[in-house]
Amino acid sequence: MSWNDLADALREINVVTQNNLCCIFGVCFGLTLSQTLEALEPSPFFLTIAPESEVLVGVLEDSVPCFYKELFCTGDIRVAFDTHLGEHFKCYHSTELIFIALAQFQASNLMGRGLREFRESQVSLVRGLSRCGGIPEPQLAITRKVVKEILRPSQVLLDLIVNRCFMGRDPDFGLPEIDKIARKLKLKMEQKEKKKREKIGLRP
Repeated sequence: MSWNDLADALREINVVTQNNLCCIFGVCFGLTLSQTLEALEPSPFFLTIAPESEVLVGVLEDSVPCFYKELFCTGDIRVAFDTHLGEHFKCYHSTELIFIALAQFQASNLMGRGLREFRESQVSLVRGLSRCGGIPEPQLAITRKVVKEILRPSQVLLDLIVNRCFMGRDPDFGLPEIDKIARKLKLKMEQKEKKKREKIGLRP
């Protein structure tokens, strides 16, 4: 089956277990499952452990049985992972992935020039959907005002994601944490852009 089909099946289980499903894949490129995660759909897993690329059979034979033995003895999946699988596998929490995605989106589209460009792209989209092919200036001003209100970090949107994606389970982060990381990401993006422009002789 495809990874998307598998994700759909796992999603049903994760909903029933109230976002408590841990998936361990001893297969090459097993972390592909993490790419099926969507903010406004129930997550197919709470946590997934898998190789990011190819994995040798010998690694599986040596490490996976020891991982499960440690897990069943201690009941601590993090300790079992760090001790036996950390060298060859990755461990992703659905909450961490969504947190990173939200911070990256805010840094790229909800700050500075990126925000201005994103707002205009959404206004242009509304224009394109208009039946008459254009929007009167008063209506355009209202559209820009609505877009401005919508395109800002919102507790309502975050609550919707928590309820839909995490089935109400506390993700251990909120808007302040997202904003803090987004600002750091934005600063790195600006520094990278500045160096790029300086390299080709352009002014900041």
